[in-house]
Amino acid sequence: MGKLLDPIADKILIMSALVILVELRPNIVHSWMAILIIGREFAVTGLRAIASSDGIIIPAETVGKYKVGAQITAVLSLLLDYAFTGSG
Repeated sequence: MGKLLDPIADKILIMSALVILVELRPNIVHSWMAILIIGREFAVTGLRAIASSDGIIIPAETVGKYKVGAQITAVLSLLLDYAFTGSG
């Protein structure tokens, strides 16, 4: 169950934070950037679901884990910068 819910939780966290950042920091996080990242996440999840329905399990790779870590670090940095400076 954790193998299913953990990646979904990561995706929801990143997607919601990106939407908030587009509103708070439009000069830094443009809407096309958020659309591109969110679209990629949907595409990867969809492809994994299709593969899973055929009995193929695509495991997470180390590079993907670094990507999520980099995304969370970037989003957190932008949100903290906004919280402390209040500038858009």
